[in-house]
Amino acid sequence: MSLSRPVDRITRTPARRPTPRPRPQRAPNARGDGGASAGPTPFRITTAPLEPAGELRVGQLSGPYVAADVLARFLRADGRHVLFTGAIADHATAVEARALRRGRSAAEVAAGFRAAVDADWQRAGITFDRVVRARRDRGYGRWLGTLVARLHSEGMLSTREGPLPYCAPCARWLHGAHVTGGCPHCGASADGTGCHACAVPYDGAELARPVCALCSTPAAPRPCRRLFLPLERFRDPLAAYWAALDAPERLAGLFAALLADRLPELPVGQPGEWGVPVPVAGHEDQRVDGRFEAAALELYGRGLEPYGRGPGIGRPAPGETLYFGGLRDAVDHAVVLPALLLACRVPPEVHPRPRFRLSAAHGPGADRTWALDVLNEFGSDAVRRHAVHGEGPARALAVLHGTWNRWLDELFVSVRELSGGRVPLEAPGGPGWPEHRRRLAHTVRLLRAAYGDGGADTFDPRRAVRLLDVTVRMTQALPREELPQLAGQLSLAAALTAWAHPIMPEGARRLAAALGVTAGGPVTLGALAVPRPGTQVGPPSAPVFGF
Repeated sequence: MSLSRPVDRITRTPARRPTPRPRPQRAPNARGDGGASAGPTPFRITTAPLEPAGELRVGQLSGPYVAADVLARFLRADGRHVLFTGAIADHATAVEARALRRGRSAAEVAAGFRAAVDADWQRAGITFDRVVRARRDRGYGRWLGTLVARLHSEGMLSTREGPLPYCAPCARWLHGAHVTGGCPHCGASADGTGCHACAVPYDGAELARPVCALCSTPAAPRPCRRLFLPLERFRDPLAAYWAALDAPERLAGLFAALLADRLPELPVGQPGEWGVPVPVAGHEDQRVDGRFEAAALELYGRGLEPYGRGPGIGRPAPGETLYFGGLRDAVDHAVVLPALLLACRVPPEVHPRPRFRLSAAHGPGADRTWALDVLNEFGSDAVRRHAVHGEGPARALAVLHGTWNRWLDELFVSVRELSGGRVPLEAPGGPGWPEHRRRLAHTVRLLRAAYGDGGADTFDPRRAVRLLDVTVRMTQALPREELPQLAGQLSLAAALTAWAHPIMPEGARRLAAALGVTAGGPVTLGALAVPRPGTQVGPPSAPVFGF
């Protein structure tokens, strides 16, 4: 596989969007077989906004998106009301910086990579309920401008004049992705959007030794008047909110570090030409800051009732929330977003407590391989397995071929030889089957927990992969010389169209088509049912799982 191809393929035509799938009906409580009753409380899954300044890498795909999609698929199949949302931050300064380096317009870069990202998500089987696209969603720009104007008119924003890096050769103010330097808190190499090492929020003007990211010229500070959101005025409610969160250790440590000093002032506007204009007198030449807009994208994605006569802001729907993203993105969600809500006089929800699942999409150990290359070479099943298990796409494909597909090939041969290619009339049975079914009943209870049946606390898709592999290996070792034994293995194959669907939906659908059943049912012991007797079993010409 070549990893050295150019990445500036912003004119790639995306794949056709899939037809929206009907929502599954609420599954009844499969009491006694590992099922659980589905209550009316919605489960909200949200991911960090993605900047369309390049194509997706596997690390970016793995961290938030595949894991979040696994959870969403399981909960939907279980009959839960799920709202799985994402956002594309078209106005990120990284988009403008990429455009300047390539001699293109920022709008062209944003549109091209937005289409590429959409195609990558579709190829990987990511099924959002809603994705906010800043430049495509009609009314978003007006909504954001109204939000800023309303906050300013109500005295929630402060105007400050201070030094901001400026590049004389480029005749450009440096902020966001336009400037690099040393993090003012930990000294690590960072840019104006934030530090991926410590994630403590700061204003890009605080960077040590700022340098123009375009021409590498050391920046010279110039005075600039900008709008800021001062977090210190919300110290007490923010401290109470952070104390109520069940935050990961690194995030909790960051909250303590912030509270040990005066809380920062976060810029709301930056001088420039790319983004949503700041509709405040004296700031007409400025655009809404990227970190502020990242929090605003989350609010807009909620689609809540209007806040007075201003933009749509209100309380989120009740229910558990699980956030997927990197540490720096989690800071936007846990620091900037609640501050923005408080500025809008909307207390951030803490009951039930939002949860955070951190990933390292930008860290030194992140997989930097291009997602599209790996998807085309290994298929979505192997890539999704790798995304949640970390075994590597080549190893994932080897396991699928050597264990899963080998067993299915042998099973299809046995069906052809013993029952003329049709599902037998006999019920599952034979030596060893009752004990194996008891093991499967225990396995499905563990599998449900790993898929998130107990909420964010039990969600562990890596364990789900291991459980599925063990299940296939145990079944593969059973004899199938008689029709009841054959029926038992066919029932397990049918169960995998539900049990494996959250992680490997493409293969689960192929297997379901071969067996004449429907893929994506609830992960319960009830899925362990023999396909309708007499059904013609039609094994696919290609491998069932993976390429």
